[in-house]
Amino acid sequence: MDKIVNMRDYRQPSEEIAERVSPPIKKRRLRKGFKRFLILAVIITAVIIFLRSPLFTITAIEVSGNKNVSTDKVISLAEISADDTLFKINAKALNGRLCAYPFIEQSRLKRHIPHTLIIEITEREPIGFIVTPNGYVQFDKEGMVLAVTGSMGSYNLPIITGIDIREIPSPGAIVDNESFTNALNVIKNCDPQILSNIAEINIGQNSYVLAYTYQGIEIKIGTADDITLRLANLRDILAEISAENININDIEYIDVRYKDVPVIKFKD
Repeated sequence: MDKIVNMRDYRQPSEEIAERVSPPIKKRRLRKGFKRFLILAVIITAVIIFLRSPLFTITAIEVSGNKNVSTDKVISLAEISADDTLFKINAKALNGRLCAYPFIEQSRLKRHIPHTLIIEITEREPIGFIVTPNGYVQFDKEGMVLAVTGSMGSYNLPIITGIDIREIPSPGAIVDNESFTNALNVIKNCDPQILSNIAEINIGQNSYVLAYTYQGIEIKIGTADDITLRLANLRDILAEISAENININDIEYIDVRYKDVPVIKFKD
C-alpha cells in the first residue's frame, strides 16, 4: 500500500512561522494606517473649524483700484454679512457678484489676518457716449454698455452721433450695430492725444465718418477701411499744424479720405 505523504511535513520551519506570524502583522499595519487617517481627519477638521471661527470675523474691508466705482458701491456689491469670516467667504461667488456689475472687469481678494478683507478691482474704462433720444449710452473699448445717463457728467469723451439704435441695450450688453462698430474702430485706433481733442464722431450714410474737434474743425475720415492709415495721416497733419504754428481758427476742414493725399482746407 502506497504511503500518503503530507506536504506539510516537508515545509521549512521558517515558512510555518511566516504563516503564523503574517496575519497579525497585517492587522497591526491596518490598525496603524487607520489611526493615522483618523488623526489626520481630526486635525483637518480642527483647522477648518478654527479658520471659520469668530476669531477671523471680517470687521474691515479695504477697496483698491477703483476710480469711477465708489468704495461703498463695491462693498455693497460684495454682500459681506456680519457673521462672515475671512476663510468662510466663497471667493468665486463674491468675485462673480462684483464682475456682474458692468464697470468692474476683474476682482481679486486678499485676506489680511485677523479681520481685514482686501478687494482689488480692475475697472472698465468708458471711452465714449452714443447720443440717443433717451439719453447718453456710455460704452467701453469692447462696445459694452456701462450705463445710460441723462448727461455726460464730467467725462471728456467723444460722442457718437448719426447712429440709429431703436432699442438701447441694457448695461452689460454689447452694442450690436455696424455703424457703431465703425465709430468704435476710429476711437480704438486713434492716437490718445488726438482723441482727447475729438468732441464728436458722426456716422453718415454708407458708414461715412466725420469727426469734429472741440475747436470746431471738421475732419473728413471717409469709410472705415484702412482706418489705421487714415488716422496716421491725421496725426501727421496735426503735428505739422503745431510745428508751423498754424492758427487752427483759419482751418475749415482736414481731409484724410484719400490715403496718399491728405488735405488741409483753409477758410477763405
